[in-house]
Amino acid sequence: MDISAEERALIDDFYVAVTKFEEAQQQVMTLASENKNEEAFALYVAKVQEPRKDLINALLAINDIKMAKVTNIIEGSVEEGRSTATTLIIIFIAATLFLFVSVFYLAKNIVQPLHLLLACLERAKNGDLTARAEYNATNEVGQLVASYNETMDSLTTVLNDTKLAAAEVDAVSNELSSSVDETTKS
Repeated sequence: MDISAEERALIDDFYVAVTKFEEAQQQVMTLASENKNEEAFALYVAKVQEPRKDLINALLAINDIKMAKVTNIIEGSVEEGRSTATTLIIIFIAATLFLFVSVFYLAKNIVQPLHLLLACLERAKNGDLTARAEYNATNEVGQLVASYNETMDSLTTVLNDTKLAAAEVDAVSNELSSSVDETTKS
């Protein structure tokens, strides 16, 4: 325990007062046990009351110093508590801002491309096979968009090949019809 010079001096004064008080009290007790009550009372008034007041004053002074230290400790703790609360509030605000930025980032980089892809799928469902999504990224959403675009390219190729095959079948069918007509006329 850290004791200041002032506290040490007060404690020393207290022990001096205790010694004087005990000596005077012992003398009063001796006189009282010898039935010298008037002398005992006179000695008590002359030599016991003053050391007793000194004891009380020394204890009060020590108590005042200790109370001042306790008050300083409490005030320091309250200030540290305020500082900690302020730090926690700042951390909470920073975390909240980080959360909002993260949500905005997710909305921009995931939800927005998905809405774009959904719009292209709606156009394709309505027969527009030229609908393509523009999103260049290497993440899962980018891979999904790339797969959609490749699927639409494949469907367009298959549809074009089917149209060409149908046109060829139609041409061959027309030739056969013409041949059959000529054969039946002859």
